[in-house]
Amino acid sequence: MAVFAVTYSYEPEAAATRADLFAEHRTWLSHIDAEDRLLGAGVFADKSGSLLVFRADSSEALEHDLNEDPFAQAGAIAVTDVREWTPNWGVLALAAENDRS
Repeated sequence: MAVFAVTYSYEPEAAATRADLFAEHRTWLSHIDAEDRLLGAGVFADKSGSLLVFRADSSEALEHDLNEDPFAQAGAIAVTDVREWTPNWGVLALAAENDRS
């Protein structure tokens, strides 16, 4: 599996929509986490967006997952940036290394 860093950029105008969907968004993340494909996720301190780190078989498979996010389905994400990433240090590197073994 490859590792992908995903950033969501948020517009303040959609904050109420995200707040309304937050529990559903967390359930969506929980399902991916239960499949051991979520390495980390969290909102930026200034609330301008989020960083999510996933494992996926391909960028197409990850795109399918991202389209299932209730935030995405409601149009509450202004920009989604997906990049394949190779973590070289730290806990995420260990998780990625386990996939390469």
